[in-house]
Amino acid sequence: MKKKAHLSRRMLCVTEGIETDSQIELLKALGCDRLQGYLIGKPMPAEDFFHQFGESTLRKK
Repeated sequence: MKKKAHLSRRMLCVTEGIETDSQIELLKALGCDRLQGYLIGKPMPAEDFFHQFGESTLRKK
């Protein structure tokens, strides 16, 4: 599990390599902004990603 630290107040914290529910609970308690890993979503081809999540996932907030 790798945690990318907050470098400024404008940046989000992203943790990669989440594989267990206990890791999710710990990272939520620590205030991590985004989680990524096999437990949350398995790798998939781009076509499957867009079918599941839609083109709107590319829009910036």
